[in-house]
Amino acid sequence: MLSNNAVILSNAKLSGSRIVNFYLPERETAVLINVGVSYRSDLGHVERVTIEVARQVLRETEGVE
Repeated sequence: MLSNNAVILSNAKLSGSRIVNFYLPERETAVLINVGVSYRSDLGHVERVTIEVARQVLRETEGVE
């Protein structure tokens, strides 16, 4: 899992469950992050900072491409 937690399922639960493969047909996954800013914020600045932080996360997070 994304948080590096192990998920353990019994065979009975696994055989009776619907399984979703988030890796296929594509590896890309979206992560939604709620962000709030003041109505008085400079939206250009907010956009630049948001993109800068996103790029930093991409560089520094293992397993992110």
